[in-house]
Amino acid sequence: MEEQEFISTGELPKAAAKPQDIAGGKAKAVVKFINVSEIMPDPQKTPKLFKTEDLARLALDILENGLRNPLALLCYSYKGEERYRLLSGEKRFRACLLARITRVPCTVIYPLDAKNNKQELIMPPRDYFEEARIFAEAINRGLYTEQEIAAKAGVKKEEVYSTLSLLVFSEKEQQILKDYCIPCNIAQKLAIMDIHTRKGFLESITHGTNIAAVCAKISEASSMPSSQHTKFRINNTGFFFNSVNHAVETMREGGVDIHCDTKETDISTIMTLTVPKNDNVPRGT
Repeated sequence: MEEQEFISTGELPKAAAKPQDIAGGKAKAVVKFINVSEIMPDPQKTPKLFKTEDLARLALDILENGLRNPLALLCYSYKGEERYRLLSGEKRFRACLLARITRVPCTVIYPLDAKNNKQELIMPPRDYFEEARIFAEAINRGLYTEQEIAAKAGVKKEEVYSTLSLLVFSEKEQQILKDYCIPCNIAQKLAIMDIHTRKGFLESITHGTNIAAVCAKISEASSMPSSQHTKFRINNTGFFFNSVNHAVETMREGGVDIHCDTKETDISTIMTLTVPKNDNVPRGT
């Protein structure tokens, strides 16, 4: 099937190509052609499940009659270049992918800086793995604790830990989960499983098994009690020291007179924990 580019009217209306103020002047919108390869699904939304025959039927209709309604996109910046996050039109977007259409008409929304009316390109993570890497880097560099990240994101600390657990996947495994549009909550459940179970589900995904059925089985398996736990690799010592210091602060807030001291040598960092044994008698470990 040849790749195609089109719109049902033949070209965009001149009026639609001019930026229009929306949301009370807080944003501008313009209709223009966008490369499908630059459109990213919203990583915070669970992908909808569409029947294959419904997507195929819509893809054929678009090929024959054009895309009647443009996709709605939010513009953001990645490495200084404009990129686009899908706001609405997921089924039409998926149908365009199925039909191998290279460019489609879209309503692109540009948020504005209200003070000086300048275009403000925001940079949300492209997927949940990038969000996990951003969290981990902030912790490794000592910029934020897990609690501070949770407060800024408006979520519980356990949700931050769930996001960080996604880093257990290798780059190849991450690509598989993204290619098959596995929802974030399912990926998180898969991440905490033992390595053999995890690999088994990944093989099921790549061997053409019904994705919705696999996701259901992952969700079911994650609710079962297990004596095995996923072992996470810590590749950065900063993450380890930050976790220890955070634990020490938590214990001190709880009334435990614990102290943590570090000493640097040419080849290592020596960490000493002083913990009360009985009647506030310190013990070094």
